[in-house]
Amino acid sequence: MTGDRSELVARVNRIYWETDTPVTEMAEQLGISRRTIYDMIEPVPADERCPVCGGELVFPNRSARLAGEAVCRVCGRTQDITLLRELAATAAMERARREPERPGTALAPRPPNLLQRAVPALPRLPVPTVTALLLGAAIAALLVALLVPGRRQRRWWR
Repeated sequence: MTGDRSELVARVNRIYWETDTPVTEMAEQLGISRRTIYDMIEPVPADERCPVCGGELVFPNRSARLAGEAVCRVCGRTQDITLLRELAATAAMERARREPERPGTALAPRPPNLLQRAVPALPRLPVPTVTALLLGAAIAALLVALLVPGRRQRRWWR
């Protein structure tokens, strides 16, 4: 009996995770209730770790996977996988930028030109931050233009 149950659980999970078949239709096909199907569904790994406790992140259902919201098996916190991956990529790029290059792998650096020596290095803002700043400035300019009353044009010949 346990062999039949484990085969049914494997089949339910394969159909649930690998297709878009509605649970109601799965229940009709397999001859079991929807509640039983929901009880058999096993979370799938999100291939990420929880930034809070380091536990494994999993998707408990298809809706969570579609939304990119994984749950930590250890602490139960919900994490946005897309955000975690973007932060990891940004951190990796920052580490690569800060790490010294291995000797012999690159050409010798050129000495800074006069402009580079005169102007201190400005911090680089990520593209979303720059975009947000520009959008904010445009909105502020629009509000000022709409809220400040217009001045009548005076004709110079009068």
